[in-house]
Amino acid sequence: MDLSYNYFNVISIIQNDVIFGSNLRYLDLYYNYNISMDNLDWLSQLSSLRYLNLGYTYLRNANKWLQLFSMLPSLSDLRLSYCRLTNISPFLKNGSLTSIVTLDLSLNNFNSELPHWLFNLS
Repeated sequence: MDLSYNYFNVISIIQNDVIFGSNLRYLDLYYNYNISMDNLDWLSQLSSLRYLNLGYTYLRNANKWLQLFSMLPSLSDLRLSYCRLTNISPFLKNGSLTSIVTLDLSLNNFNSELPHWLFNLS
C-alpha cells in the first residue's frame, strides 16, 4: 500500500481492535505532511510486512521504536529518514533485525554513539 506524498494528519488502520491489512507486505507512508506517531504498537500485528517507509514521519516521542521493528520477522526494508529520532538502543536481543537488508536512518538527530550491532547487519 503506497500512501506516500499525501497530507494525512490521521491514518487509522485499527478498528474494533482489528488491524486492517494484517497480511500487508508493503507500507509506504513517506512524506505525509505533519504526520506524527507516538505509539507504534499497531505495527506488531503486521507480521507479513516486508517493506516499511515512515520517512518524514515525526517519531521523536515514539518509545522503543527499534524493539517494535525487530519484532517483525519478515521486515527486510526499513526506511526511517528524517523521523527526528534522537536515540538508538545500544542493546537488542540476539537475532533481532536479522532479516533487514536495507536500513535507512539518514537525516535523524542521534545524540548518542551508534551501537556496534548496527554495523553487523548483513
